[in-house]
Amino acid sequence: MDSTYIFYLNDSIKELIRLAQETKKGDLFNDGILFGYYSSISLLLNQAESFNISNQLDGEIKNFNPETLLIKD
Repeated sequence: MDSTYIFYLNDSIKELIRLAQETKKGDLFNDGILFGYYSSISLLLNQAESFNISNQLDGEIKNFNPETLLIKD
């Protein structure tokens, strides 16, 4: 089976995580952006689990907890 979709999913999730982590917390606008990243990352991770492909994702993604994006510093 072609694993291109796994590479695509890995890269997409990593990029969303990077963008979310670069977003400054503290004002309502940026908090809304962070919630959007949180929702997107959570959806992709849940879908990967539902389709039984989460075990093929990189370790850093499998161990990532999206809720950490919403914690105030």
